[in-house]
Amino acid sequence: MSGFMRAYTSSINGYTPMLQEGPLSFRVTQLSAEYLNGEMTIFATMVLPSNTTVVNHLWQDGPLKEGDRLGMHSMSGDHLKSMATLDLLSGQVTATKEANGNVLLVKEIHGLVNAVCWGIFMPIGVMAARYMRTYKGLDPTWFYIHIFFQTTGYFVGLLGGLGTAIYMAKHTGMRSTPHTVIGIILFALGFVQILALKARPDQNHKYRKYWNWYHHTVGYIVIVLSIYNIYKGLAILQPGSSWKIAYSTIIGVIGLFAIVMEILQFNKRWGGLFCKKSKDLEVDQTVCIDV
Repeated sequence: MSGFMRAYTSSINGYTPMLQEGPLSFRVTQLSAEYLNGEMTIFATMVLPSNTTVVNHLWQDGPLKEGDRLGMHSMSGDHLKSMATLDLLSGQVTATKEANGNVLLVKEIHGLVNAVCWGIFMPIGVMAARYMRTYKGLDPTWFYIHIFFQTTGYFVGLLGGLGTAIYMAKHTGMRSTPHTVIGIILFALGFVQILALKARPDQNHKYRKYWNWYHHTVGYIVIVLSIYNIYKGLAILQPGSSWKIAYSTIIGVIGLFAIVMEILQFNKRWGGLFCKKSKDLEVDQTVCIDV
């Protein structure tokens, strides 16, 4: 079987390209392709910048979706090794498996560090403050546990998570993706939370309730964004189903524990509110009767 195929150039500048026809950063002429004996061959003349003798190139293949749309290639196995350096003078091709392997290892470290710090330590720290403080015998133990998990999660995540992200940006290029943006927001919110400790009013200060409202709200936002961003990272890295199952199991256990504690502490946490409403209702009824 043989046939004629049409080849064209398409600039790729993100993770979700539509592969629309368009020019590249260098000129390409005499572009054609053919399919022969089960192999696809592309022919082209590339006009490179002056004095360019070595170029980096990579190749990929992906599924064909409905409507003849090209689907995303896999993010594991040989698909992460399909790159090489081509010497135009000697024609020698040098595979870059070692460098790519280092980047893959850094990606795995990045995912593991952030999953533990932001996706496990942060929720545990929040639960320590929320549920332990209701028991007088655990005061101020709950506070120290809360500080330990929050600060450890933030600073280890800062050194390991942000550090590996900078390494990947340097070797693969910084890309503005939702995962990256959310990560930057999380580091900023975490830093603001640490600064807020310096401005925390005394327990009986009239502004303390407003500080508590702010601190708790930002904390819960960080937890939700962290968990969401970890799943976004797993979708990008695609380390295997076992990683996602393991993290989902851990976060599921943490969530189940939180539900149980909410039930056990319902009266302590919300009982006073209902009692107050009942007393207010009794007062209103008494006033009505007197009138």
